[in-house]
Order: sequence, then structure tokens, then C-alpha cells
Amino acid sequence: MGEPGDRDLNLFVTDKTPQESYEVRGAKLQCDYGSNPSVLNLPIDHGAYVGGQPLITVRDSKNMNIGTFGICSKTQKPCKPAVQKWLNGNGRKKIFDINSMDMEATVLEQSSYGVCTSNSGFVTFASSGQMPAPGRGWKKFQDKVVFMSNRRPGTLIGRYPDLGSNDVDKYTLLGGHNEPVIEGVEDPNYFKSHPYFKFQEKENVDTLFDEFQTMVNDFSWADSEMKNVMKKMVDHFRYGNGADFYDDVLTSRVKDHEQTLMYKECVEKILRYELRKVKGDLDKLSIAEMNVYLQEKAKYPNYSSNNVFNGLFVAIHAMWGNNVILKSYKLQGDYHYKGILKFEFFDHFGLGGEDMANTTRYAGILIPDLVGMRAWFTLQHYSKFGGKFKPFVDYEIVEYEFEGYLDDEQYDYIEEELKVIRTGKAQVVEEAKKGKK
Repeated sequence: MGEPGDRDLNLFVTDKTPQESYEVRGAKLQCDYGSNPSVLNLPIDHGAYVGGQPLITVRDSKNMNIGTFGICSKTQKPCKPAVQKWLNGNGRKKIFDINSMDMEATVLEQSSYGVCTSNSGFVTFASSGQMPAPGRGWKKFQDKVVFMSNRRPGTLIGRYPDLGSNDVDKYTLLGGHNEPVIEGVEDPNYFKSHPYFKFQEKENVDTLFDEFQTMVNDFSWADSEMKNVMKKMVDHFRYGNGADFYDDVLTSRVKDHEQTLMYKECVEKILRYELRKVKGDLDKLSIAEMNVYLQEKAKYPNYSSNNVFNGLFVAIHAMWGNNVILKSYKLQGDYHYKGILKFEFFDHFGLGGEDMANTTRYAGILIPDLVGMRAWFTLQHYSKFGGKFKPFVDYEIVEYEFEGYLDDEQYDYIEEELKVIRTGKAQVVEEAKKGKK
């Protein structure tokens, strides 16, 4: 805490009366290229306050002070703000910085701004960050599940071909059933044998696992840490007997990936919108509309593009489902909220018959042509091995800070999107009723 100094320095310190013209820790920022607002942080304050909140100066523009603005519309990639210095500060009002002891620092006002050197984004202040004098305390709420995908952990094994095992005999493996049961009808259990399965059928366990491991090494050469993760996953497939799998390195790659961040942004949009409708009261939040919106609009993270050789393509490829929990949530007055969004992602590590019939090329590679893929499928499904090598579910649990303001109106367009979704679902129900008559 700072003490008042020489009045000639125009130092002002108060913990009672907000002064809306000055920017303080928690000021809301916006960038004309960003998809989300951000918040100005101040890890170490200068010892000067208004309304009990630390004042911001023109020097507080380091990366650690400015949060991300979501997805940059100029690059279509996650925002990495880089503001060298805040401009248009109030030169008539300077504070004594207790950290440097001999330096005057110019404070910021609502008209101050900055320019992002990464993409020339214009960064301005949407609010001062000052809280109204009454009711400044934080009201805390219990953690709440705000979204659950239709696919649930604990119900995956055995329900999908990717997670089956010990279900292909020699006759089928070598091409005995190469046509769908019903011509022209897609069958998820359909297995199209590759002519080279004749080699895998004769190989022993060690040879098959050598082929499997060589393949995953080839798919993870661009990331040495992920290469180690892939070895763990192959070993877990061999010795884990279907138990769940978790790894910190794999989780960190998922957390920082642009596909994950884009999914997070979609969750945040609908959550902010719904919180605004209930004035921030988490106890009154209805998750029904959130689930409808996310099932329709949100695409689960998919790591098949531009990730073929960094391990994510073969480790996960695409998420199967997730839970989203809003934890440590609290509300200040009827204006400012913050908490933590926890994502519990899960996927399966296994192959199904549809993988052996896949004609999509990844980096020019056809999946069924890979000896390692055929070895993986043989180990998992061939009845010769008696179901000894079981697929498993892998989890990636990540958390992000979540903060916002109830006066934020930038997500009003979501109501129009929800209307379209509701109309579409109502039409499906009506057509279904007509079909029964």
C-alpha cells in the first residue's frame, strides 16, 4: 500500500469515491480486430488508488498486463496482443511510483488508447474498471456444470466400433466380408479388409507393436515431447487393459491449440449471453439453451489439419465429447463477474472398421495403406489375440480464466441464432409427427 507523497506530484489516493475518468486494474479493453473483450491487469501496483483500486499508468502495457482478445479477425488465429505503450494519458495527473521511488508516472483516462504492434489493432478502453461504491464485495457461487456433451465417459466402450475388440475373425480380416450388408447403406460396423492384412495376420505380437510404434513415431517427429507421449499411449494400449489415460504434455498441447481456443470462445459467447440474462446470478442460470446452442453451433476441436506430424493427429484426431464446469465463480455487485472455466475433454484411442475404409488422404497419406494402422487394427480386433489389447479413453482437463461485465452487449446476435435453431428443431418435430400419421 502506498502513502500520500508530495502534493506537487498530483498523487491522489482514496478508497471511498470512484472517479470514472481514471483507468484502474480490471479496466475492460477492446481491440477492433479482436473477437472478445479483454481486461487490463496489474500484477504489481504502484501504490496509488481510486475507489480502493490500483491506478493504471502509460507504462502498464506489457504482455502480462493485457489479456487475449480471442481470435484476431485479421489473421483468424488466437490473439497475442503486443501494445508497446499507452497513448493519450493525462499528463497533468501523475503519481509517485513506490516501486521506482523516484519516477513520476502518467495515469490513463477513458480516452487513452494503444496500438497492437502485431497486427495494428486499435486498442481502446470500454470501461474504467472502477466499481460503484456500494456493494463492492464479491458474492461467491457454487461450481456449476454448464454443458455436457451427448457422448458420456463410461458409456463409450463397446458402443462404437472404434472401441470394440476381439470381434474380427481370420476369415473377415482377410477379406471374407468385403461388402456392406445392405447395398448403398452406410454401416458403421462395416469393415473393409485391405489386401495386405495377409501379412499382419501371420505376424506375432512383438512385430505388430514394432510396426505400430514406428508409425506413431513418424506421426510425431515434429514434437519430441509428443513423441514420448505417443510411446506412452502405445504402451498403455499394450499393458493398460483399457484403463483411462491422462498425460500433462498432451493436455498442454490441447489447451494451447487454436482449435481448442476456438471451441472455448464459442462456449464463452453463449455463457456470457446467458449470464447477462440472469444478471450474473449463477443460481438462476438455465443451461438448456446453452446446450441447444452448443450442440448446434460449436464444433469439437479437430486436430487433423496441420497437425499430422506433431502427434495430435494420431493421439486424438478429434475430440468425442466434453464437460464444461464454471468454477470459483463470483459476482461483484451487479456489474463484474469472474471465475474459471474448466473443460473436461475426452476421446478414444482405438480404430474401427470405418478407419480401414477411409479414403481421405492426410498429407497425401491413405490411412489403410499404413502398415502401422493395419497392425493397430489387428492387435485390437483380431480374435487370435483374444481381446488382450484394448482401446481406452484419454482425458484432457484444461482451465481458463473467465471474466466479464454484465453491460456487455456484443453478444446480442446470439438471440437471433437461437431463434433459427429453435425454428429448425420445431420443424423437425412437426415433420416427424406428420410421418407417423
